[in-house]
Amino acid sequence: YAMTVNKAATTTTVTSCTPNPSTYQAPVSCTATVVSNAPGSGTPTGSVAFQSPQGTSITGCTASPLVSGSATCSTTALPAGPDSVYAVYSSDGNFFTSTSAGYAQVVKPSTVNVTVGTSPAGLAFSVDGTNYSSAQKFTWTLGAQHTIATTSPQTPVAGTEDTFASWSDGGALSHVVTATATTASYTASFNTSYLLTTGVSPSGGGTVTPASGSHYAAGTKVPLVATPSAGYVFSSW
Repeated sequence: YAMTVNKAATTTTVTSCTPNPSTYQAPVSCTATVVSNAPGSGTPTGSVAFQSPQGTSITGCTASPLVSGSATCSTTALPAGPDSVYAVYSSDGNFFTSTSAGYAQVVKPSTVNVTVGTSPAGLAFSVDGTNYSSAQKFTWTLGAQHTIATTSPQTPVAGTEDTFASWSDGGALSHVVTATATTASYTASFNTSYLLTTGVSPSGGGTVTPASGSHYAAGTKVPLVATPSAGYVFSSW
């Protein structure tokens, strides 16, 4: 005698997320239960995927195993702000899938103190479009994005030229950074070079190669060639 036994319907519920409210990037533990709907019976097995928002799985919580009809997962991946946490039960072959209603979770923003500056100190840079010429301290919300930028070359002192080398995080001349608890400073490093000035005495008595106007790093050896004009002979430097 052929008999068909249908899967039992289920109800999934997020019963708690603690602590609530929580702090951004601090652990939050969420628990969900899955029960069989009448006339079905028994305890569903399998796993639950926690999502926030619905349809987007929470990192590390994509397959939390059901134990006696309950699944728990801890995460630090919830964004700051009011969130809704969902639990999606995957069928174990005897029970249908089901998705919970959203569980209201509030994640409070956390902040970090960040210093932005240059090396050598005193060069120009900007943060979110505001220009500065000395190191600045900011209080940023974790997870927030900010644009840091500088210019190159810079000539803060007559006779010197500073050329951009790198930001301490490896970013480009202008780039966006995301505030994290692990980065307390961003420094734009420059290579400093110095203006070489050459000349002849008396004026018109000859030429010098290279001529004035080029910048060289400290310690660079620059070959100088003096060429006298007609009617002159080289005397000395």
